[in-house]
Amino acid sequence: MAQFGGGDCVDDVDIDGAGAVNSSGELFVSVSGTAWIKKLTKDEKFIDVYHIPVGYTAQGLTVTDDDQIVVCLYQLFEDSKLVQLNKDGKLLKIIQYNLDGTTPLFENPERVCSNRNGDLIITQPFKNIIILDNQGIKRSEYNGQVQYLPKRFNPQCTVTDKLSHILVSDYDNSTIHLLDKSGNFIQFIKPQTGTFIHPEGMCIDKRNKLWICSENGSKILVVNYL
Repeated sequence: MAQFGGGDCVDDVDIDGAGAVNSSGELFVSVSGTAWIKKLTKDEKFIDVYHIPVGYTAQGLTVTDDDQIVVCLYQLFEDSKLVQLNKDGKLLKIIQYNLDGTTPLFENPERVCSNRNGDLIITQPFKNIIILDNQGIKRSEYNGQVQYLPKRFNPQCTVTDKLSHILVSDYDNSTIHLLDKSGNFIQFIKPQTGTFIHPEGMCIDKRNKLWICSENGSKILVVNYL
């Protein structure tokens, strides 16, 4: 049951999926078991805004600074892609291939976030991080500092901060990678106190502190990394 505000119940919707909020406070979610991206309106009702193409599964979702919705669509036997939508769910752009028009950009785009400079950062577990510019053109990719890692690079979540740094949670290696806005490695982040095992979800608050959720218990670790 989705909930809103002070515990008031809204539509009976299983929001087992990704979600993001735009500048007007509207919530957009990919909803488990449906073929729709939905929007939570101001009167606390979910409405369908974008029909997911047949054969695709919606995964990660984000809202950019200019209120465009970006959704990761995964297809097992076809080329996966991103779609850019306006706030009403109208399709603006499909991002699927490299500049040659035939080479797929993605294998399994599971999560997406955006930078202050308009870049899109796509997370592909067990593979890499792909950085696209605001036109959907591939700028770079990050494959982990494999020479320093005991296990295979396995990115799970990516967030960006006010300086456009990119932070990547590496599940198998139990570490956080700090990158610059172009995807170049800066350093690994290790907390001064506490520890995390298999980091997954992350977010950055207004004070630029990094909140990390991991599998080593019910605790959430807060790191001042700058």
